[in-house]
Amino acid sequence: MTNPTLLTSAEVAEILRVSPNKVASLRGHYAGELNFVQIGSRTFRYRLEDVEEFISSQDLVEPDDEDYD
Repeated sequence: MTNPTLLTSAEVAEILRVSPNKVASLRGHYAGELNFVQIGSRTFRYRLEDVEEFISSQDLVEPDDEDYD
């Protein structure tokens, strides 16, 4: 069995280019979408493959050309 790569909230924030507080918010608001592993009562880790899946599942928003005139 291969050990999964576990990331801290700070590492996930760096990947997503958001603050660690936003990662905590995503953990609450998107329960089930951004999967995490809870270790104890206040320690959270994220599997790299779960973070990648979360990114892929998000809607891609393309800018409307009219908004840039």
